[in-house]
Amino acid sequence: MRHSADEIAWQTEAILANSGEKFPLILVQKHAQRGGTEIFIHMPTADHLFAASTGTFEQLGLSVADARIITSDTGYAWDTYILLEENGEAIQSNHRIEDILNSLRHELQQSNYTHREITRRTARRLKHFNTPTNISFNQDQRNQRTVMEMITGDRPGLLSKVGQALIKCNVHLQNAKIATIGERVEDVFFISDKNKQPISDEAVLENLRQTIISYLEE
Repeated sequence: MRHSADEIAWQTEAILANSGEKFPLILVQKHAQRGGTEIFIHMPTADHLFAASTGTFEQLGLSVADARIITSDTGYAWDTYILLEENGEAIQSNHRIEDILNSLRHELQQSNYTHREITRRTARRLKHFNTPTNISFNQDQRNQRTVMEMITGDRPGLLSKVGQALIKCNVHLQNAKIATIGERVEDVFFISDKNKQPISDEAVLENLRQTIISYLEE
């Protein structure tokens, strides 16, 4: 439901061809239907996967315009990112794409993710907006998970910092819908505890909220 038929065929063919199960499997489409460059990552899920992926994109000066983070019941990540250069255009250079793939592959092959500070400055156009961070939680009992909705202003390193906060609070990311609309970010994260159970403890949720906010305000 979250992918076009062409995307599903493209991903499935590559996964079937990966008979030796060499992970991470990373695919790229230079001109995605969604208006950017599409990166698809398939590998056994890991706590650092989201933070490492988004951190790598940020280090390379890329913006995540859209993302679909999916974890299968068998423990594999099916993550799709739509990336743009800082000027808002799709990635054109083959050399640039190769650099992205090599950097991403290197980070995802590490067993322990070490965060690197994001050195990008906030774009001038974003400095004129001040969208307060609003984080709310509700329970998805049918799917046995907690839904975290976050509305905030776009800034360098945002998704990477959210990923760091999840790791720090021992929260497992199952799925996510990432959407950046101009200067405004409206993201939904489907999370659970380490035992894949919904998080009902209000103290744990409040700690996660405050950790994310503190990371974003650094």
